[in-house]
Amino acid sequence: MKEQNIKQPVFYDGPNITSDRNEIWTHTTLTPIFNDEGEVIYLATIDTDINRRKNTADVLMRVLSILRERLNQLTQNQQKVTNIIT
Repeated sequence: MKEQNIKQPVFYDGPNITSDRNEIWTHTTLTPIFNDEGEVIYLATIDTDINRRKNTADVLMRVLSILRERLNQLTQNQQKVTNIIT
């Protein structure tokens, strides 16, 4: 991550490698810690495992894609029937 003048917490999601070399998705929070002069002296980092949430979102997106495709097919079939009966 490029060094920035961070004054507020920064949040991001991304893949991470665990100590046993598995890839998981984490939500990372970087929170600056200031000294008495207002200078950043540390960044507190908190990683939260969101792997289940990410995997569930991926499954939902695939299902949504299938449903959209099926709805499109049904709409086309409905239009064919409409054209036949009119």
